[in-house]
Amino acid sequence: MQPLISVIIPVYNSADLLTRCLNYLINQTYNKLEIIIIDDGSTDNTPGVCRDFAKRDARIKFLRQKNSGPANARNNGLGKATGEYVHFHDADDFVEQDYYEKMVAALNQSHADIICGEVEEIGYFFPKFDRVHICTTLEEKLSIPRTYMFNVVWRYMYRRDFLVQHNLQYPKNMFVGEDTMFMMYATYYANTIATAPGAVYHCISNPDSLGKNYKQIMNGRENGAIADSNKYADFIKKTGIADITERLRRGVLDRSERLEFFHIPIFAKKFYTNGTIKYCFLNLPIVTKKQGHNRIKYYLCGVYVFRKFITIA
Repeated sequence: MQPLISVIIPVYNSADLLTRCLNYLINQTYNKLEIIIIDDGSTDNTPGVCRDFAKRDARIKFLRQKNSGPANARNNGLGKATGEYVHFHDADDFVEQDYYEKMVAALNQSHADIICGEVEEIGYFFPKFDRVHICTTLEEKLSIPRTYMFNVVWRYMYRRDFLVQHNLQYPKNMFVGEDTMFMMYATYYANTIATAPGAVYHCISNPDSLGKNYKQIMNGRENGAIADSNKYADFIKKTGIADITERLRRGVLDRSERLEFFHIPIFAKKFYTNGTIKYCFLNLPIVTKKQGHNRIKYYLCGVYVFRKFITIA
């Protein structure tokens, strides 16, 4: 199976970083791509960069809209997409040159509605996958790819017919939190979500991006879609997503390796879905190792001992 993949890129004043993003895309080992760039009213040379690349590569489509945010830009791109699968890509990021080849390999093995790749971002611990996991239950779809924690849309590739069937779009006029809503709806309705080992998306911690600078960007703006926000809050409560997410964040769902004597657990090494590891004696945690975004904390008998900072190259 060699599906056409529509790569949708909302851009706003991204001239400096967009060149790298597009160079990695047009030089992919998997070339059956449709690259749709939606300029959200840029005031720098972003349109010029887009036009230059569109002249060089016929797979690139360039559209412009009045500044109205990434949600509207992604919706417009989705409306123009013709691919069997869709990937939402941010303009300041880039993907490994075999990214789509590995995503399609996982797709061919799983035939899933959504494919989840890996992510490299300084200061964050996105999960790595040892194989193609095919997730079917809601709990699996939230926990194995860690969707409950990392629900940014550029981690995933979606079957377009699936999005159309469930009328999945981004809340209009929403500047913050729109991707969380989109991804949680998609997670719930997807029959299956599969993981793609080795398909690496590089997220760049750009201080000018909306996610890092939203207070300044939102100054004088309303984050629209209040009705959508209320509907979403009701949705995650009724479907059980909120409850499962809370349990996962607290590390309630875990697995353990035990050494037992007469069926009494003497020693247990417990692995929690939030990255915590507990070394227990007679079911009492002796050493606890808690993994955060950029550090690991160690506890002895529940008392904080020290922390180790980690830098991802």
